Amino acid sequence: MVLNVDLQSSKCYKKVRKLLCKFPEIGDREYDEKANKVTIKVVSCSPEKIRDKLCCKGG
Repeated sequence: MVLNVDLQSSKCYKKVRKLLCKFPEIGDREYDEKANKVTIKVVSCSPEKIRDKLCCKGG
């Protein structure tokens, strides 16, 4: 699943990394700072649930 997030500022980048590390359902993470995208591999649940949780916690 590909997420469009703001990775240009170091504060936002750290916040996104911290949030993604809290989810054990996420296997692999790839950060593309130039395109402002994070690619994640969801292992044990639906990607939509992870997306909804990230939107609630991330703002």
